[in-house]
Amino acid sequence: MPFILSPWGAPFFAAATLMGCGGAQPPRPASPLQPSHVERHGNHHPCVRSMKPTVEGRVEGGMEGGMGMFMGDPSRSGASPYDGADSNDVAAYPTIDWHVKTGSRIFASPVFVPSSTDDVRQGRLYVGSLDGTFLALNLNGETLWRFSGEHKFYSTAAVDRTGKTGEQSVYVGDHGGNLYSFSTDGSLRWQRTLPGPIDAPILLDGQGNVYVLSDGLHRFSREGVHQFHAPIEGELPGAPAWHPLGFVVFGTVAGELIAVNPDGMVRFRTPTGSSISGGVSVDAHNRMYVGTARGELQVYGSNGVLLWSFATGGEIRATPSLLEDGTAVVGSYDGHVYAVAQDGTLRWKSKRLGRIRSSARIGKGGTLFVGSQDDHVYALRSSDGFIVWRIHVGHDVDSTATLGPLNDVYFGSDSGHIYRVVTHRPTAGDGTTGVPGMNRTGSTSP
Repeated sequence: MPFILSPWGAPFFAAATLMGCGGAQPPRPASPLQPSHVERHGNHHPCVRSMKPTVEGRVEGGMEGGMGMFMGDPSRSGASPYDGADSNDVAAYPTIDWHVKTGSRIFASPVFVPSSTDDVRQGRLYVGSLDGTFLALNLNGETLWRFSGEHKFYSTAAVDRTGKTGEQSVYVGDHGGNLYSFSTDGSLRWQRTLPGPIDAPILLDGQGNVYVLSDGLHRFSREGVHQFHAPIEGELPGAPAWHPLGFVVFGTVAGELIAVNPDGMVRFRTPTGSSISGGVSVDAHNRMYVGTARGELQVYGSNGVLLWSFATGGEIRATPSLLEDGTAVVGSYDGHVYAVAQDGTLRWKSKRLGRIRSSARIGKGGTLFVGSQDDHVYALRSSDGFIVWRIHVGHDVDSTATLGPLNDVYFGSDSGHIYRVVTHRPTAGDGTTGVPGMNRTGSTSP
């Protein structure tokens, strides 16, 4: 039975020692966990390496639309209201501020959620690991609570702000088909179990509905009431998106783009000619973007008709990001990041990085942040793909980054670490100038 425990509990320490610190059935309700299984702590997680002073500062604003989720919004545009580690100071270097160790690799994207106040220090990160744990962290890298389940977490969580008090509810699925809803103190609000794995990011539509891909598309209310199931055969690992015309759209490993109406009826099923492992994104003109195993960026009209496709040199598993001018940005397994204009023509192609599974996030200032399987995270200039900076973390980065309010970037890696990276201007004697792997402008791509 899954359980939640304190970061200072004995089972946690045992796990930390082992890690080293360096047509389906309806969903089945599960018994709620007892409140005594949840404790909150303000001390550092024993596997946090802190390299900087505690986070200080204040910021205005909150979750866009009251929600936090994969790629920042229901349309999966990739845009963030924050700059990320975006410094125009050519003397500044990206620096690992802290990292938290889990027991297996991190595939999910961390989700940043500001507090209901303007105090940045009360903001939170939520992320799951393939070791079966799901963590809530503050911006100092302290573990607020930790949930331990029996199955891997590939899915990226979603957070909805509900009620007059702005209470937040956290939703996440695991590979065993369990859908969880947590309160921000780590208590389990409800749990439902579906017949298939829940590996895709959770989708919120802003109207109180929770969409989940498993053995098809399921919709739940905030309270866990099952509202419909649209059966779809095959694997569904890619992020579903909410279309402005009022339907959910997603791709399948079997090679289809599928749209489902709010009543659970299929709106269209379009063959794509190739497998889809990544998510769908939707632009301001209602066009849908998706990458395929054949290496094509495909764009469809709202009726599911193909408008154009652009060929890269390798498989696309990332979700395309969308700049304000309509340019689509996506990484490929050929090692390049591509920016493609609305008419399907190439705007730019980055230098060769490494195979790219991570989706690009777009900072408020226009900088792109993307992880690579060459063990780096890159910041790219969105106008031409120039490498602004890169940072080496020693393992593949398939986790899509999330951007924070204090010029910071958060992501996971195959080492099982969750990282916070900031840009830092070296000062005399701090030893950061020229540190290997913290190359700045003009670095040569691997």
